[in-house]
Amino acid sequence: MTEKHQESLFPTNHQSADTSLAAFEQVKPKLSSRKLEILNRLLFAGTEGLTRYELAFRMRIPVQSITGPVKSLVDSGDIFETGDKRPTPMGATSKVLQHRNYGGNHGK
Repeated sequence: MTEKHQESLFPTNHQSADTSLAAFEQVKPKLSSRKLEILNRLLFAGTEGLTRYELAFRMRIPVQSITGPVKSLVDSGDIFETGDKRPTPMGATSKVLQHRNYGGNHGK
């Protein structure tokens, strides 16, 4: 009886690693510009701030697309959650974010 080898669906050659690196390099500038847009929109919103849903709506992107950049900006202290919440279109609530320049004790 001869053994049959199934070809791998996930090739492990150097070309795929190079392709992944190239894909990352294409995405990297978008992440930076997305963070910059989030910062600018929150700066413009002032003390009223914006929720993640409001940011996504104004940026015309899915809310899932901003959760990573928002977390990164919160972790770095550039923005913060105020403790206030506002309703979302789905009936839940979402935390209000503010730029650190409007944060009093919350900003760095």
